[in-house]
Amino acid sequence: MLRPEAAMEPFKVLIVDDEPGILLVLRRKLEAVGCDARLFSNAESALAAAAEEPFDAIVSDIVLPGITGFEAIERFRRVSAAPVVLMSGGVDEEMVRDAVALGAVALVGKLDGFEALMTILSELRSGKGR
Repeated sequence: MLRPEAAMEPFKVLIVDDEPGILLVLRRKLEAVGCDARLFSNAESALAAAAEEPFDAIVSDIVLPGITGFEAIERFRRVSAAPVVLMSGGVDEEMVRDAVALGAVALVGKLDGFEALMTILSELRSGKGR
């Protein structure tokens, strides 16, 4: 589980989701453990931000206006080295396989995946060697 880290540079997480409630919950959870959460409601703005500044992780909804999360992975990979975690309202094995095959670290459910997401981000944060 992510824990507040004193005297560390904030772990920067780009989050893109078209549901404002999801964005706010994720921001609250991440900021509570000392992360810098940057929120975007569409893929185009998120991709532009990822190209402009480095992020430690990217969390993206799998269904976004004008682009799927699967397409977004490929585009994020072109502009950022940050690991990508996808979220979906419904998750099945085929979706997980497709996401991982495209380079996602994981695919988690929105309804029951907040704890899984926080664990994944904690592991990514620990892997930074700080």
